[in-house]
Amino acid sequence: MKYSKFSAHVLGFNANGQCLLVKRRDIPVWVIPGGQSEPKETPKETALREFWEETGIRLKEKNLTLAAYYLPHNNQIAKYTFICRLKPACKPIKTSESSAFGFFSLDNLPHPITFYEKQRVYEASGKHFGDIIIRSNAVNIIKELINLLSHPLLLLCLLFRYFYFKKIKPNKSKY
Repeated sequence: MKYSKFSAHVLGFNANGQCLLVKRRDIPVWVIPGGQSEPKETPKETALREFWEETGIRLKEKNLTLAAYYLPHNNQIAKYTFICRLKPACKPIKTSESSAFGFFSLDNLPHPITFYEKQRVYEASGKHFGDIIIRSNAVNIIKELINLLSHPLLLLCLLFRYFYFKKIKPNKSKY
């Protein structure tokens, strides 16, 4: 039986209404904590595991509320975005997957952050524990390119990673 990959993310809010974002170690960009599923994991289990791996904070499944479900588009995978309220005792730490973290208000999100990620933050936070957003996982390439042009260092980093990993992929044998 084939396992269907998806990703799950948690947008946590503190008592001041600020959201917790992490800066990735592999690509220096701010993101909602989360990542890809492992076999037999539910979306909530993936979200809890990834949130812990990236922030050092352990959450309970009952505290997660689904805010958005992004349908697979072309070769992309489905994405789940959960929201939760973080207790004051929850203190994030740097981990092997994140180089920094911070709580940010919606009108003061950190840089660099992709247009797509910003859109997901706004959509999830705008629901504030209400209706669930369901839409395609399509990325608006034009808006993303305009956003990347305002962050040339991020653009160079992404281009380097793309061409570096494209170059080292193993050749497919014909036998």
